[in-house]
Amino acid sequence: MNIRQCYEVLELNPPVSPDDLKQAYKDLVQVWHPDRFSHNPRLRQKAEEKLKQINLAYESLEPLLTQQALAQQAYSQRPSQRPTPPQTRSTGSPGSQANPGAYSPHAHHTYSGQTFTNNGSPSQPKTFWSHLSLKTRMQIYGVLLTLFIFALIWASIGFAYLLTTYPLFFLIPLGLVGIYFGLRHLSKY
Repeated sequence: MNIRQCYEVLELNPPVSPDDLKQAYKDLVQVWHPDRFSHNPRLRQKAEEKLKQINLAYESLEPLLTQQALAQQAYSQRPSQRPTPPQTRSTGSPGSQANPGAYSPHAHHTYSGQTFTNNGSPSQPKTFWSHLSLKTRMQIYGVLLTLFIFALIWASIGFAYLLTTYPLFFLIPLGLVGIYFGLRHLSKY
């Protein structure tokens, strides 16, 4: 059962918190519990099958969402450092293969041509800028803004110096432009 099917069985739409998952599981267990259908063997069998699907979906999603919540909490506590991904759990006896549905921070799943991450949201390509924390990005913005302001101040000081030291350097071109537009204006009459 893939992740999307697990969400469908539990009647959930991602993203979902571990608490929402647990509440949906409890609700569905109460609705589909086989003891409610003890009077009808056919309905009881259907309820048992449905409850098996619900249990399988919950057992597949619960560790995934718990590990994602822990990773997100660790990431929010230390924004300047990337958290290490949690270890995947293996199922069965020691020496058995790792659970193929276990959490992997880089896992992507493809459904009908679109790629999704483990939490069910569409995956976005990672860029250098997206790997930086908000604090680091703000520091970069601050440095760039400071450099721009200093460059603007030095450019205005240089312009003021040139204007006071070499006034003819600026006045002659301005005078020529004025004469050109004046003659052009007079030529209309």
